[in-house]
Amino acid sequence: MHQRRMIRCLIAVLLTITILFSFVGVIAEGKLVLQPGTYQGTASGFGGELALEVTVTADAISEIKVVSHSETEGIGTVAIEKLPAAIVEAQSLKEDAISGCTVTFEAILAAAKQALLAAGATEEMLGESSSAVSSETTSEAETIITDVVIVGAGASGLSAALSAYQNGVRNMVVIEKMPFVGGSTATAGGGMQIYRVDADPDVTQKNLEELFLYWCRTGKFTNNARLTMLAAKLSAPTFEWLKEQGTDLSYTIDETKPTFHVGSPGRAAGMINTLYEKVQAAGIPVILETRAEHLLTEGGRVVGVVAKGAKGQQVTILAQAVLLATGGYGNNADLIPDSMGDVIYYGPVCPTGDGHMMVKEIGVPLFNMDKLAIKHFGIETAPGYGIHIHWAVAKIFSSTSAIAVNKEGKRVVNEGGDEMNIALASMHKSSDGRLYIVMDQAAYDVYSDVLINYKAFTREQLDAMIAANGEGITKLVKNDSLAGAAEAIGVDAKALEQTVKDYNADVAVGKDEFKRSFVAEFGEGPYYIMQTVPRFATSLGGVNVTDNLEVLDVNEQPVPGLFAAGEVVGNVNGSYAHYLIWCFGAGKLFGDVIPSYLK
Repeated sequence: MHQRRMIRCLIAVLLTITILFSFVGVIAEGKLVLQPGTYQGTASGFGGELALEVTVTADAISEIKVVSHSETEGIGTVAIEKLPAAIVEAQSLKEDAISGCTVTFEAILAAAKQALLAAGATEEMLGESSSAVSSETTSEAETIITDVVIVGAGASGLSAALSAYQNGVRNMVVIEKMPFVGGSTATAGGGMQIYRVDADPDVTQKNLEELFLYWCRTGKFTNNARLTMLAAKLSAPTFEWLKEQGTDLSYTIDETKPTFHVGSPGRAAGMINTLYEKVQAAGIPVILETRAEHLLTEGGRVVGVVAKGAKGQQVTILAQAVLLATGGYGNNADLIPDSMGDVIYYGPVCPTGDGHMMVKEIGVPLFNMDKLAIKHFGIETAPGYGIHIHWAVAKIFSSTSAIAVNKEGKRVVNEGGDEMNIALASMHKSSDGRLYIVMDQAAYDVYSDVLINYKAFTREQLDAMIAANGEGITKLVKNDSLAGAAEAIGVDAKALEQTVKDYNADVAVGKDEFKRSFVAEFGEGPYYIMQTVPRFATSLGGVNVTDNLEVLDVNEQPVPGLFAAGEVVGNVNGSYAHYLIWCFGAGKLFGDVIPSYLK
């Protein structure tokens, strides 16, 4: 059985590549007729515009090269790395979708099609696409029997697998729906807050309580206090455990402070890579492109999961314990509350609420589902989707005269203040749910340089937005007068002129209506205005669990055999997200408690 699982794992690793070459048919029943040369194509990807070049001969595609994109590293880039070569190999645009990469995948296909049409191809030559894997590639159903199945290979899932192995568990399997590990963690910054352990136990306890209270304050006191305290308690031992695993961490501990901040030079993705290497070295099977769809129950107990494999086959995994480490539901519009209709999603494609839907099927209640970790100043790049510009706004509102106004042309919040307060101001103090960053030339120079340095946009993209003069989804305008810029982007022009006049008068006497820490006089034109919208990447709802991560039913009793860790657990942080340390910590905790459960 162990050998079979190892072979299964090896096959799964190869599926990411082989599925790309499972295209059915060639470009045309006849022959391609093309004008030799190199042609350009563009399309909207997950993070913004994607551009590619297609080089063709008279009757074949010889090369496809993506020349610019803003896709998520390690997620959307999987399609960028593999799909162009696959199209050239198959000489086909027929679509057997890569699981989890659909937005980037479809953008590459659309851009390639645009270029090929410019090269002289016809719709008939290019053929019709198919959104599903051919039934001819579907394998027979299979069954795996194990002690533990971990659903999800993000921070929680990988930490759980490694921790369980270190605690003596050998018979387990990890399944992951994506063609790569990491989940949402792969896109996270890597920042974590930890309480400081002191030589004096009483001081340590006070430090722990201070971290707990900090998380309660940022969560607007809507937290499940027990779970928030559990997360706080896990922070310091998890930090030590991550150091032991060799993850690259950066931190400075101030003996006068109750807590300290931990970062990672390689961001969270680097931490994930380190854990995954250790999981692989331990021989723990991690089966990619295998999506859990249903929980198996027997006599009120969860006894496994039913999943769909990379080739569309049913995979039944029977286990004594199931850990849901399935992440959030940010990329599932059906689970997002209507009250968040104007908030854009800027996270990865993978959080689709699979675990949430599976537990709902068996009657497990969900909590806090009306809350998302909303933040300020997102930029919409596709309907409902976009990017954050955190670095740029942090810079301009602490060093330039830039301000933010609502659609009515008025300032409504401290632009350099609390991220959630700014997002709420955008949602509730502007008639269109948006705030507009207003800049003079000096401020725009700083702003655009930061955007370009952090690869949010290229200079060419910014210039193209300005040339569009308020048309399109991503709006940036320039005009010699404030009124002209306001009119182009749809902000009340007279009110904006008065707002800037009042702002400059306050600056002259050293005050600010919203008590922003840095203000400066607004300079001469030209003026720039960019539209922003609240954003979120983390969902905050999910199941309730015991302090041992056992999922609780409607009677607040543990569901036998079912555990949950990470973002699928609801209300750990109330209205804000400090999820990274919780995800690593909950995974480690599962590994600590599962051996006694299996006895």
